[in-house]
Amino acid sequence: HRDLHSFPTRTLFRSGEEFLVVLPDCERKQTESSAERIRDAISSSPFVVGNCAISLTVSIGATVAPDCARTETELLSLADLALYQAKNAGRNCTILRSSFEEQHAETT
Repeated sequence: HRDLHSFPTRTLFRSGEEFLVVLPDCERKQTESSAERIRDAISSSPFVVGNCAISLTVSIGATVAPDCARTETELLSLADLALYQAKNAGRNCTILRSSFEEQHAETT
């Protein structure tokens, strides 16, 4: 496992329709506000193709290291779990997950 501090600053990974953004040195409140700003920017800016404007939304799953996850695998697993909770909650929302045992993550 890589140390969580080995991620470059503001790294962006893409896989299919899922994206991963790493925000080093962000605490819970900063993580929530950053995720919510991204969600709001996407949902409030239609994607224009020719004469057609398409509304987009995004579901965001987030977690915080080292508070909630200590390894890269734990971090990615918690974020992925939160993402699927956001999708199941009706989409276009942000969920920050603190642990694997957590029954109800926060929804924004």
